[in-house]
Amino acid sequence: MKVYFIATIRNIDIEGTIGTRVVGYYEDLETARKAVEENWGDIYEDGYYKYAVIEDVEPGLYRSDEAHPIFFKWEDGGFKEIDKPAELTGFFGFTIG
Repeated sequence: MKVYFIATIRNIDIEGTIGTRVVGYYEDLETARKAVEENWGDIYEDGYYKYAVIEDVEPGLYRSDEAHPIFFKWEDGGFKEIDKPAELTGFFGFTIG
């Protein structure tokens, strides 16, 4: 059974991620996606975290290189799904590992 971890990311630049924080997890992707898109619990934190990512993780020790991250960016008053930012090419393990 996969678990869907959610992390917020403060900023992204050519150095990679700055200020990543795991804020929760759900047992299904639909609920995880809804939590991000609807900004449950103010994970945006009034502008502090501009990005979010959902990673699917299998039980066991970290396997972040096998996760399929879904990225979001805060735009127009909400988190919108985006392609993986080019600055993060080669980076993985945003939530566990």
